[in-house]
Amino acid sequence: MRYNVSQLLLSPTGTSSKFQIESDSEIEDILVLGGLTVSMYKMHEGIWVDILGQGKMEAICSRCVNEFEYLVDIQGEQQYISVLDIDPNQGLDVFLIDDRHELDVQELVRQSAIVGDNVKKLCSDSCRGICAQCGIRLNDSVCECIERTTDPRWDALIELTKGEI
Repeated sequence: MRYNVSQLLLSPTGTSSKFQIESDSEIEDILVLGGLTVSMYKMHEGIWVDILGQGKMEAICSRCVNEFEYLVDIQGEQQYISVLDIDPNQGLDVFLIDDRHELDVQELVRQSAIVGDNVKKLCSDSCRGICAQCGIRLNDSVCECIERTTDPRWDALIELTKGEI
């Protein structure tokens, strides 16, 4: 996902370019689905890049421990500065346009997918998880374990909340 931006760098401030990536591509564990839009805007210093699209990732459900695929929104923006315009002694943490005037949006796509990702991943909102006693997946089977008894130290609190639940 590299773009030669030499013409855009020579253009006046405010000039824009837009690219549509039609084919699917893989970045580490993220399958970036076709239809990713990359918009670039010439700024006084460098180029502002907006990305918008969707990706597919694999995860393990936090409740039932099943593997599943899910969609993640990829939406991000970042300023890219030419490596030729930066003082190497500054130590800036920025996205760079290399000395061949090529801009790579792969890292921006990867970071945007991770930021748009849920912390707790569930295979479905109705996932029932696993039995705490026997470990059977409750989505697939019915557990035959006897109902768990509560710790007697919680009895006073249970009595207080009986009428409210």
